[in-house]
Amino acid sequence: MTVYFEQAYAKITYNEENKLVEVELKDPNVNSAQYCLTLSKALVVMKEHDTEKFITDISKKGSLSAEEAHWVENYLLPNFNDTDVKKWAFVSAQSNTTDLLGKSGKNEDLFMSTFKNREEAMTWLEASAN
Repeated sequence: MTVYFEQAYAKITYNEENKLVEVELKDPNVNSAQYCLTLSKALVVMKEHDTEKFITDISKKGSLSAEEAHWVENYLLPNFNDTDVKKWAFVSAQSNTTDLLGKSGKNEDLFMSTFKNREEAMTWLEASAN
């Protein structure tokens, strides 16, 4: 596993064996600029490594702000078209991320799901792509 980015508020790792990029938000007070920066960096890693799977764990943060959800919908999701990502697991204790993930329909090749914990998310990611 390779660490690509690590700050007090977040960490990005790449697992070559599983073709998986993982973002963990470590600080419950991470702000919108830090959140967007972290996911932008993760997008670069996904493109560099032909990543097939992506997991974002925001359970310590709690939920996305309206600004963050807007950014994901209008910037991040459209840029997934330039990656090989097929599955995105989103770990969050809140339900507002489910609404956001429903907006991924613009990318028919991307399967997204929300989980309450990392273990369930990893099980889903390791299952077959369809």
